[in-house]
Amino acid sequence: MRVKAKFEKGVFIPQTTLNLEEGEEVEIIVKPQIGRWVGVLKDLKPKSSVDLQHEIRDIWSKDYVSD
Repeated sequence: MRVKAKFEKGVFIPQTTLNLEEGEEVEIIVKPQIGRWVGVLKDLKPKSSVDLQHEIRDIWSKDYVSD
């Protein structure tokens, strides 16, 4: 099942009704929308595809990976 959700006040709010039992546990994979990356990527000036991978990894780990 794939569901879009909003994140408000520390809680994910599904944008559609879910057919789940009360208390049922689910796994959530968070993927930021690509629009957030367009502005970041246009300013990168890598010398190679490997450099690009490293720059993106650095941005990703700083902005999306918590300690």
